Amino acid sequence: MSLVNLGLPFQEGDQSSNARRNATMVMSGRGSEIASIPSSQQIPLFRCITTESGLVMDEIYFRSADNLSVRNIRRKHTHSADTDEEGGLFHNILIDNPRIIVYGQGPSNNIEDFDITKLGDATLNYTPDATYGRIITLSSLWDLVNLTGNYVNASIVGQNIGFSEKMLAMVTIYMDHNANQVARVGFGMEMAHNTIDVTRKVGMEMCGGTGTNWQAVTADGITRSTSATSMNVAPIPNGYKTYRMFFNPNSVSYKLTNSDGVTKLMTSTIPSGGQIDHPRLFRLGLNTTNSTEKHMWIRKLMFIAKNVDATWFDSPE
Repeated sequence: MSLVNLGLPFQEGDQSSNARRNATMVMSGRGSEIASIPSSQQIPLFRCITTESGLVMDEIYFRSADNLSVRNIRRKHTHSADTDEEGGLFHNILIDNPRIIVYGQGPSNNIEDFDITKLGDATLNYTPDATYGRIITLSSLWDLVNLTGNYVNASIVGQNIGFSEKMLAMVTIYMDHNANQVARVGFGMEMAHNTIDVTRKVGMEMCGGTGTNWQAVTADGITRSTSATSMNVAPIPNGYKTYRMFFNPNSVSYKLTNSDGVTKLMTSTIPSGGQIDHPRLFRLGLNTTNSTEKHMWIRKLMFIAKNVDATWFDSPE
């Protein structure tokens, strides 16, 4: 390895050489070509054009000061110190971004977190569970007198969140029926007993007229769209499924994925800007449409969004 730094700026009249040019260049090469550069050559930067030899296409790498290793410019940060190397304290990141809302970070949810809307004998209760300790359960019963379903809705209320930034939700639920009911889950969704509306939303639903699978739902304030998935509402054998809902305004899309790896991508009637009003920030609702009692067991709900309240502050100062 050369002990002379050949990468200094050229001065007027300086002579060039292959070694000097190497020390001041950015090399574009295959991963294997970059990895094979000997330590005696002082090439400082590399643009990788193929994924090979532990290097990744379209990444930028630099040579370590001792010239013995190649390192990615994009470095991992532990956020354990307020330094450039560690990316700053995570505490400070949160302080400087007070509009971030992270709901449901704990291992389980509490009934007190939800605003409950129900009719008659419908319930929202804790159910003991031998594996998970307890589960939140929505139970919709049939009204034998009025011949209608007793609906139940669990809604997250509070500070307004909106569609100006990405939103991500993950929810683990189990349903015991896939017919003769209305079930709705997602950001801005209608209550299970209400008619549909065009208020901004992304989520999933099922009803008697749409078959036994979940439908992805979007609405942009003007039009509401649904698209059938192959995700059975009550899969056989029955069991908990986790659903991931990702709203991305950058790609103008909404992606619904379940824990079996089934994905539905929506690119029509995608919300743009605006807010979700507090009665329906995120909602889970159930309403039976026949005399059979229906259940939705909620093991875990988590979502990440942005507070769009006009009176909220954007920074600590």
